[in-house]
Amino acid sequence: MFSMDSSNSRRMVSMDSRSQSFYEGLKAHRFYGRGDLEAMFPDEAPTRPVPWEQAGRRKDVEDYDKVRVSALIKGPVELHDLDPRDLHAYQPAVTRAGVRHYLGSDYTLHGITHADQGKSYNQYPVVYRRDPLQPGGEHQNIILSGHHRAAAALLQGRQFRARYVEGPWGPPRGQDGPPSFERTHPRLKGL
Repeated sequence: MFSMDSSNSRRMVSMDSRSQSFYEGLKAHRFYGRGDLEAMFPDEAPTRPVPWEQAGRRKDVEDYDKVRVSALIKGPVELHDLDPRDLHAYQPAVTRAGVRHYLGSDYTLHGITHADQGKSYNQYPVVYRRDPLQPGGEHQNIILSGHHRAAAALLQGRQFRARYVEGPWGPPRGQDGPPSFERTHPRLKGL
């Protein structure tokens, strides 16, 4: 039997000390704690844009440090409780079926994912806290995988559990280096 709490470390990650008024200004806030799938997918819509702002991108550098993310996925599982309101998305949309799956108990009780079942890179969400490019800038908490799990937690008004790593923007685009995360995990390309 799969248990989210069995041997995994639990640590609350403070994204920053943020007030309620901060969260009210976020795109995702309008779904927080609504509990109903219809709030996010009105009129039985099969897909919708993600409820978060998109992660910032640049033409000259990669979006995140792929070496750090690959090491995180290959390393021991350490899960952190994260606030689903304070995220930036890496994929453009979520599906009704995917969010509904994570509102149920199959994942929590048995570890059954909506997609890519049995793939280690999809067993838990991955969040990358990216350093600001300029001093004094804002960090971005980018959800690389697990958008449907984070959306379900958002609707339920609760924290969600994810692998978590902090780091800088990635290397210059086109620079030769270790294999990219997308090449080693092609199913996650564009997440």
